[in-house]
Amino acid sequence: MLFKNTLIKIKKSFGKYMSLFIIVMVGFGFFLGLKETSPDIINSVDKYYKANNLMDFKIVSTMGLRDEDVKAIKSLKGVQNVVPSYSLDVLEKDKVIRVHAIENSVNTSKLINGRIPKTDKECVADIKKYKIGDKITLDNNSDNKLKNTVFTVVGTIKSPLYIDFDYGNTTIGDGKLSSFIFINKDNFNIDAYTEIYVTAAGTKNIPSYSQKYDDISEQINNELVKLKPEMENAAYYDIYNSAMDKINDNQNKLNTKMNISTIEKPKWYIYNRNDAVSGYNDLKNATNTITSVAAVFPLFIILIVILMTSNTMSRMIMEEREELGTLTSLGFKNSSIISTYLFYVLSSTVLGTIAGFFIFGNIIPNIVYSTFSKFILPQLTIQHDITSLLMVLIVVIALMTSVTVFSCSKALKQKPAILMRPVPPQNGQRILLEKIGFIWKHLSFNSKTTMRNIFRYKQRVIMIIVGVAGCTALLVGGFGIRDSINGVAEKQYSEIFKYNTLITLKNDTANVSGNLKDLLVKERVKNPLLIKQAAFKAKSNDQSLDTYLVVPEDESLFKKYYNLRSQLTENNIKINDNSVVITQKLAGVLKIGKGDTIKVKDADNNLYSLKVSDVTKNYMQNYIYINKNLYGKVFRKDISYNMIVTNYNQNKNTLAKHLLDDDSVVNVTFKDDILKKAADGNKSLNNVVILLVVIASMLVIIVLYNLTSINMSERKREIATLKVLGFHNNETNQYIYRETFLLTLIGIVSGLLLGIPFHQFVINAIEISTEVFFKNIHTISFVWSFLIIMLVSIIMQIVTHFKIRKIDMIESLKSVE
Repeated sequence: MLFKNTLIKIKKSFGKYMSLFIIVMVGFGFFLGLKETSPDIINSVDKYYKANNLMDFKIVSTMGLRDEDVKAIKSLKGVQNVVPSYSLDVLEKDKVIRVHAIENSVNTSKLINGRIPKTDKECVADIKKYKIGDKITLDNNSDNKLKNTVFTVVGTIKSPLYIDFDYGNTTIGDGKLSSFIFINKDNFNIDAYTEIYVTAAGTKNIPSYSQKYDDISEQINNELVKLKPEMENAAYYDIYNSAMDKINDNQNKLNTKMNISTIEKPKWYIYNRNDAVSGYNDLKNATNTITSVAAVFPLFIILIVILMTSNTMSRMIMEEREELGTLTSLGFKNSSIISTYLFYVLSSTVLGTIAGFFIFGNIIPNIVYSTFSKFILPQLTIQHDITSLLMVLIVVIALMTSVTVFSCSKALKQKPAILMRPVPPQNGQRILLEKIGFIWKHLSFNSKTTMRNIFRYKQRVIMIIVGVAGCTALLVGGFGIRDSINGVAEKQYSEIFKYNTLITLKNDTANVSGNLKDLLVKERVKNPLLIKQAAFKAKSNDQSLDTYLVVPEDESLFKKYYNLRSQLTENNIKINDNSVVITQKLAGVLKIGKGDTIKVKDADNNLYSLKVSDVTKNYMQNYIYINKNLYGKVFRKDISYNMIVTNYNQNKNTLAKHLLDDDSVVNVTFKDDILKKAADGNKSLNNVVILLVVIASMLVIIVLYNLTSINMSERKREIATLKVLGFHNNETNQYIYRETFLLTLIGIVSGLLLGIPFHQFVINAIEISTEVFFKNIHTISFVWSFLIIMLVSIIMQIVTHFKIRKIDMIESLKSVE
């Protein structure tokens, strides 16, 4: 009978039952869905990498690679597979494409349409640009490095080497890689291998982007770094001895052949996936941001859900005192009565949690995945983590059981005769405002009643304010994330970096002279500044960060292109001969300040100590600025430069083409390209923020509906009495809503203020190691948050109006004696 009664109760109070169901479904479902988004994305991409045997390392050399290099790498500890291969950047009309050799054991491609090549005149090509049947004609290469220059596309593919629509840079054409094709290996007519691919042992069941994978990768990288100088020397002596043999065999031509003293020493470059796969690291950073948001943002939502559900159940039990008294007087045990309420609340919240898990667990990962439009990714595979669901269910069951048992037990301690009588209304009392006569006497009767009710029903007041404030803070936090990340790149390249163009040189140089100088003059590149920029690992205690060491050739010109300002005083900073200037992220993470020492390690694992003179503002990447005199003292070698910065503002495509046609330049980067890439990344983030705002708005609607329903049920007799006294529907509505509106307004203001520290907390949690986000929230974000809450509040006012009209005046006759 008790459970039949519970089913009838669910039917009669279906709105309240569904509000519990929906608020738990949205709150916990959003948490579970967002929590599973990054693992689902990583798992899908990881399967793609493993299915196509993506390499772990790519090794290239300035003089090519030999079979001896392959053999040496195979002998290293932790190496599973070593594959020598070829690739070549060539022009197709005015665009640059990369031609790869087809390999069967590493970097295999996903065939989308067609078939694999059967002849040397066929290829598989980038599905983004080509279709089956297309003819690809490559510019005739002077060195005849390819046997054929015309290929027919017989298949379209996606390659794990390219997961970003920005395929990367090249040393020919306009400097931008536009596409790629794969051809049979026999097509290449090159004496030495252009690259060697290395895969690590023991990574088959280890997810990409995991710390365990990074640890294995670092171990192999260290082995390769140790091998690097040995193989560079061996290759040099091979070339040297080969040249000597030619000289000995051709003594009569000694005066015309080569000067062996000018033979360049080969140099190895070791690239891991971050460097060799376009978009690999960007995808990692994007998923890390989602993970950070998932770890922080939904917790605030869950707190609101817990508060609302707990309040709903405690108020429901209080409203049904008469039923509790009746059941007790009929001889039902307390445990049996409590079990019916547990059935009511647990059936709603448990079903809501499960529904949220499967609904939002499918919707949210797919929505977020669709925002990764700048990446070329496989189809998303949803893997529902039942462990996470079970953990949340345990929390929900424990919480709802505790609240229900506590509230029921508290009520059932009273005698049945007392329970069967309604709770008498609280006595009226003078409030503080009444003592301020010059204000109180100017208030209308309705206003005075509103003020008294607010101080009379403190619990209801607190719940409305807390609920509204929490939802408002969520909206402020969501909009604030967008404000904090959008515009970071623009600020870096307008306030910190003043240059428009970055030119990377093939060989280090001591100054701008000779052919390079003539080239820059010809292209009207004014005030070129030589800099040395080298990658290092900055360390302090157990923390480490990737950083760039920047050395300017001309310090007076350096100020034109780099604006170094103190993080604390905003004063301009000068680099001196005794210490270095570091950027703010390095200082914050490594806990290093003015006067401290920072340790850096180069690619060959050599460790150096540098004294810090100041910390400069910076938003993107990490930098250490050092002058050329100190550089020579610390590194004990003469400085040579590998880059040029300038404010060239003419036709950038023409400049890039002309510079790259010269052997001295390998890459040209423009500020506009960097800003565009940053904007593309922000688009994805903005879509995620929209998702957060939508979820927060849904929660606002549910919370206000829940609070409005409780308010109406508690005050039904009061409203009926007002009708008996002659109040019209509109007057009654204003009587009730004036109080709700005032409390909502207080809640909104409190939420706007609470949103500021909440936003700071979220930003600190999601900030990555290479960027500094803004800590401010734009005024428009506060305005939007205010308007959304007010809109929902107005909608609830309309709902309240129709509910008030349905209240029967006979209810007033049921008041307490």
